[in-house]
Amino acid sequence: MAKLMWSHGKDRSTLPLPYCTVTIKRGCASIDTGIPGYRYNIELDRIDSPERMVHWLHHLSSKTWFTPKMVGDLIQTVGKHYEWDFHSWR
Repeated sequence: MAKLMWSHGKDRSTLPLPYCTVTIKRGCASIDTGIPGYRYNIELDRIDSPERMVHWLHHLSSKTWFTPKMVGDLIQTVGKHYEWDFHSWR
């Protein structure tokens, strides 16, 4: 069975599942980068609309530690915080 690994090679298989990589802390969307002791924080007032979310996803996509799971977790966590209705988007 293959192990779930962070991009830098650390084993993630010991994390509780389902593990969400993004939390809301102290007015920020805080991303667990998988690098020990390093979280990436975005102030919520800088990511307060779907358009601004796209900007941040574009920016974060250049980071070597940013994974597809983090994309989904960031959208879900921030969207839930702002009560965005994803089903009504057209």
